[in-house]
Amino acid sequence: MNQFHVNIEDRQQRVVVELSGDISILQTDTLRKAFAPVVERQPAHVVLDLAKLVFINSLGLGALIEFRHNLTQHGSKIHLAGASDRIAEIFRKTRLAELFPMYPTADDALAAE
Repeated sequence: MNQFHVNIEDRQQRVVVELSGDISILQTDTLRKAFAPVVERQPAHVVLDLAKLVFINSLGLGALIEFRHNLTQHGSKIHLAGASDRIAEIFRKTRLAELFPMYPTADDALAAE
């Protein structure tokens, strides 16, 4: 198992949330707690940088859906960036790619406003 880590970077009215390692049942609460202050700030644009994400289970996907829901209620946009082929396939197979626009890099996602 790869150690889970969240790094949040503010860029004015934009926020990049970098997820790395594995997201399984043990990390879901940590993930939700990390998302809470981002939702409170109501940024115009959020990018989830998945370049270092190795694994995500259904509970982790649920936390991402909840995060998206909470952000979009306040008018925020959310995009995914840097997903590996394996992670991108999970989003496509679960049809979550329809909810989360996907970009090759965080910079590409930020430019997509």
